[in-house]
Amino acid sequence: MKMAHKLHGSFLELQRAEDTITIERDSLLAILDGSPIAMVLIRETCQVLQANPLASSYCQYNPADPSDIRLNPEFASVETDVVACLRSGKSIPTRELKLGHSSAPSYFRYTISPVHRDQDSGPTVLLTLENISNIRAQQERILTLSHIAENPGSMVIITDKERRIEWVNEAFTNLTGYQLPDIRGLFPGKLLQGPDPDPILNKLIFDRLNAGLDFSGDILNFTKNGTPYWISMNIQPVKDSSGSIQQYVSIQHDITEQKRSENLLRDQQEKTSAVLNAMSQGIAILGKDGEVTYMNLAYQRAFPVPEGEKLLGTTNFLENLHPDESPRLLPLIYSAIQEQATNARYIFRYKNPDGAYHWREDRVTFFYDDQGKLAESFVMARKVTLFEPNDIYFESD
Repeated sequence: MKMAHKLHGSFLELQRAEDTITIERDSLLAILDGSPIAMVLIRETCQVLQANPLASSYCQYNPADPSDIRLNPEFASVETDVVACLRSGKSIPTRELKLGHSSAPSYFRYTISPVHRDQDSGPTVLLTLENISNIRAQQERILTLSHIAENPGSMVIITDKERRIEWVNEAFTNLTGYQLPDIRGLFPGKLLQGPDPDPILNKLIFDRLNAGLDFSGDILNFTKNGTPYWISMNIQPVKDSSGSIQQYVSIQHDITEQKRSENLLRDQQEKTSAVLNAMSQGIAILGKDGEVTYMNLAYQRAFPVPEGEKLLGTTNFLENLHPDESPRLLPLIYSAIQEQATNARYIFRYKNPDGAYHWREDRVTFFYDDQGKLAESFVMARKVTLFEPNDIYFESD
């Protein structure tokens, strides 16, 4: 009786031990199934004995023999190391592998270790394979940013994931006057954009960053002493291997002089346009292909277009020539341009919006680029009302 009791107790202990092993095995399998690292057991013939789900994508199956599973051909160099490990029984230290085209390569880190030897499978090794493409891309981005940070012409701001300043480079301090200890932990926008920030631009920036995207654009900032300056900036989110944003890096270039030149040019253009619009002479500017790029008010009044149509940005000017004169006048104009004539004067018939034709005189100045090709034409046009010629008239010099 005592012996039976002992045997029953031993059986219960054995059963509990088996249950514990089963639970631990199931837990281990669940961990392996969800592992971000591919794990493959490979036998002496380089056949795959077992692979977790992630590793399955790196294996290929033999249609003629479903049990014959091997690594994809792109891992041929890894398979060479597998053979070396099988033969030597020694682990292969951590190595990296680059796959794919240079424009978008994939990077893997792998290790190979001997597992056991038995009569059924023979020598066996465990291959662990981790895709580190995101890590390598992050390393390359950091390397690029470090090179940019060393460039005295580029300002750099690095913030944490909450977008609070962690670091600025010397170029930033030199322009703005802000020292890192004084601004660490502050928000760049609130610090630099002054009392009247652009809400539309800020919303655009926040929307893109909140979506995990980068932002590029121009923005007006202010130095520590209140001096305005313009920057062209790019903000890049820095992500870890899981895709979570850890930091933001803003690369900025001072474009204050460029903006000043653009504003000066715009002011000059506005003044020029005001002068041209005050003239009684019709004036138009044509692009290199004959498209109308500008018309002053006198030109629009003298040569209106039919309702619903537009002339600016089109070549309708050529379409409104008299059909009998177009085949003769246009070759003369093209020939003068080919000979790089500076000026030309011609009289021709031009169609009114009502469909009738009237005589018109154009005095044209041609402008050429460095290669001698037509870049632009400046046209002074008027209706001919004092007399009506019998034919077209053309001259150039």
